[in-house]
This record gives sequence, C-alpha cells and structure tokens, in this order.
Amino acid sequence: MSSARAEVLLRPVIGVDVHPRAVRVRMHGDLDAVVAPRLERVLAETISDVAAGPRSPVTRMTIDLEAVDVLAAAGITVLLRARSAAEHQGVECVVCVSARGRRTLAMTGLDRVLLRA
Repeated sequence: MSSARAEVLLRPVIGVDVHPRAVRVRMHGDLDAVVAPRLERVLAETISDVAAGPRSPVTRMTIDLEAVDVLAAAGITVLLRARSAAEHQGVECVVCVSARGRRTLAMTGLDRVLLRA
C-alpha cells in the first residue's frame, strides 16, 4: 500500500445524517487534539443549521462516536461545548461512545455529564 493511500485510510471520517426530527453526527478514527477542531467545526455548523429556523423540527442531535478508539481530552472538551451549545438552542444532545470511550469518560467523571442512561 502506498503511503498516500495509507494516510487517507488513517484520516478520521466525519459524517452528518439529517432525519426529520433528529440529526446524527458520526465519526470514526481517533478523536485527538489534531482532529478535535475539525469535529468542533462540524458540530457547530450542524447545531447552527438545525437551530436556524424559528420552528426547527430537529429536536435531537446524536454524536455517534462508537467507531472512535481514542477519545482524548481535546475531544472531550469538544463534546462538552457541543452539548452546551445544542441544549442552549433547545436541541437535546446525546453522545454515544465505544466501550473504550465510556471507560475514558468514567475515569474523568464526565460519563455522568455526557452519557445518558
């Protein structure tokens, strides 16, 4: 495999799925200090877009990080900011993480803040 192809495969992928009453932002790859600003931009744009109308039908945003292996502090900061911004706009924010991500959040005590049972 060429090094250029390997680099493309290692890049994180962020996607946005819009449904009638919900939006899902999904990511796979590592959520570290290098990638966190990119995810933050996507989340901010998504929140802005779904909250733009005075009667926006979107009431829920899911941040799907099930395919993220590394959840670094910079990524956790992005999640906290996004949750706050979404809820300020009246959009419920739900975060889904892998078992590894759940352990990381539990170690910081932020599992109770970011994850809902």
